[in-house]
Amino acid sequence: MLKNTFANNAFEHFEIAAYKLLLSLADIVGLSSAKPLLQASLKEEEAMAAWIDQNIDSDTSSYVKAQAA
Repeated sequence: MLKNTFANNAFEHFEIAAYKLLLSLADIVGLSSAKPLLQASLKEEEAMAAWIDQNIDSDTSSYVKAQAA
């Protein structure tokens, strides 16, 4: 469970970086029509990364309690 939390956190940040890169590329190559969808996806990934961050303590606590039981 803890490894999954770690991996999910890392992957969300990977996706955030990817969408930011794609937004930059859209500007460079003149594909501004792609930007709204990319920005929407970026916001979703940022929201998930924030959720994971906010729940790390409770997930860790739940795991430790379950292992101790």
